[in-house]
Amino acid sequence: MKPLESLHDDVRFSVAVTYAGMLMRGISTLDSKSYEEMISLAASSKGKDEDGYRAEFVRLMKTASELAQSKELAIKNH
Repeated sequence: MKPLESLHDDVRFSVAVTYAGMLMRGISTLDSKSYEEMISLAASSKGKDEDGYRAEFVRLMKTASELAQSKELAIKNH
């Protein structure tokens, strides 16, 4: 199996998108994975982003991360 870093940007970005969906759905098979890791993977694999869609995805995932953190804090404080 090839290390993730050696794969083409398109493949790595697709992994980040899949990873994001799993995080947002709360799928527990992502044992210690985090939004920060997913955002880092997406940001590092943007490649040619002529229309800015990949950059927008990264921005949206940063917002999703902030919302997830605020939700966790709200639950802990209740």
